[in-house]
Parts: sequence; C-alpha cells; structure tokens
Amino acid sequence: TGLLVYCSAGLLVYRSTGLLVYWPTGLLFYRSTGLLFYRSTGLSVYWSTVLPVYWSTGLPVYRPTAPTLSGSSMSSLTHLNAGGEASMVDVGDKISTHRTAVAAARIVMRPQTLAAIRAGDIKKGDVLGTARIAGILAAKKTHELIPLCHPLLLSKITIEFDYVKQGIDIRATVRCQGQTGVEMEALTAASVAALTIYDMAKALEKTMCIENVRLLSKEGGKSGDFVAETPTTTSGDTQK
Repeated sequence: TGLLVYCSAGLLVYRSTGLLVYWPTGLLFYRSTGLLFYRSTGLSVYWSTVLPVYWSTGLPVYRPTAPTLSGSSMSSLTHLNAGGEASMVDVGDKISTHRTAVAAARIVMRPQTLAAIRAGDIKKGDVLGTARIAGILAAKKTHELIPLCHPLLLSKITIEFDYVKQGIDIRATVRCQGQTGVEMEALTAASVAALTIYDMAKALEKTMCIENVRLLSKEGGKSGDFVAETPTTTSGDTQK
C-alpha cells in the first residue's frame, strides 16, 4: 500500500495516495490535492485556493492572498526601495526651504477631571505646563522614535491648549529651514503632549481617551502646501 509509519512521532504516510496523518493533532494532509484537514476542529483548507471550510457547519470562508505592490505603487511610497524594503530617503540633493507643520490632538475626559486640571488640583503639579515641555521635547526627539525620520534643526516649536466641552484640544506647530518636512515632528509633539496630560491626571480618571491626532496643515517642500478640511464642531464646544 506504500504505508510508512513513524511510531515515535505518531506520523502516518500513505505514499501511494499522498495522505499524511499526524494523530496527536488529528492533522490530515492530502498532498495530491493540497487538502489540509484538522479533525479536532473540523477545519479543512485547500492551499491551492486558500479556501478554509468548516465541515461541522458546511460554511466555506475565502481568505484572499495578501496584495502585492506594483512598481507604480512602490514608487509612490518614498520609504520603500526598489526591492520593497524600508529605506531612509536621501534628501541630500533637495533644496533647503522654509517648512511648517501644524498638528492637533484631543484628550477626552470627564467634567470633574477637566475641572481639576483647570483649578490646578492635580497632585503631580502643573498639567499643561508639563505637557507643553513634553511636546517640545518630543518634537526634538522624533527622529529617535520614528525609525526613518531625519534629525532636523528645528527653529520653532509651540504647543497650545484649548479647554473644550469634552476635554482639552492640543495644537502643535513646528518650523524649520531644511530639506524635508516637519509633519512627523508636529504629530509627535501633539501625541506626546496628550499622553503627558493622561499621565498627569490618570490618578483621577483612567478612562480618558486620546483621539483625533491629525495633521492640520503643512507649508514648503516639493509636494506643496496642505490644509486639512475643517471638521464640524459642536456649538459651544470651546470653553475659555
């Protein structure tokens, strides 16, 4: 019959039919058809089509293969080289221009937590003052956090806060004279400022939520200027 048995491993192979059985897991594999069957779960997979079928329910589920990047798609992703590998962009030949980026974030919290921050009743100290310094430091350290970012000589970093009905809005502005943009620096500054607010106030509330981290605008560079669409705001949202 062409039966080959490995007793120590519990492996059974029928060479004539290409049937392979591994008893400890109930694994059956038909090499001739590409059928893989787990008896313990009733899961059967045809590798040729990547089509899993649960025989217990008779329900087939199609799992498509991962998409591949075409040459044109890869060329539009500047951090991928010709082989599709991550690569730091060479900006050495680019013209140095004035660059500005503005990013935002919001941290949502309960009214009681917001009131405590506004009143300065947080045991750790000045919440917004600490978050401002953290945001500035984060912008300077962006190239150490985001692997393919370039170290930049930043000329200006500002972190602004607005009290709103749901919590605190954060706005980070970063400027430099350089060969690449400062979008990631602005986004990192806004994100870390929000994280710092969470850290300062988490003793009062652990359900605070950081949301709407986004780029608002950028100036300079080959790609030109960008301004994000203004989101719809709720009436009376801002609190001074």
